[in-house]
Amino acid sequence: MTNKPDPITQTWYILGAPWANGADFGTTIIAGSPDPHLATPIADMFIDWEDSERTEQKELDAARAIAAHIVDLHNQWRKLDESTT
Repeated sequence: MTNKPDPITQTWYILGAPWANGADFGTTIIAGSPDPHLATPIADMFIDWEDSERTEQKELDAARAIAAHIVDLHNQWRKLDESTT
């Protein structure tokens, strides 16, 4: 069993190219590395409906914006926390 660092203490990333494309691009939050093979999954903001044609662009844009906001807030908090310890 490998002792992985606590994801809350790691930098978070948005999963992007070359690992994500299409509707899932920019909606998955990972910790520790931008490479999903090395990272810890945190959250997926994309609702994967059976009929992906039903997913509207505004919903994907909202999911991407929420994921980016969460990552930005977390990483700002980490920097603030590191500067006070």
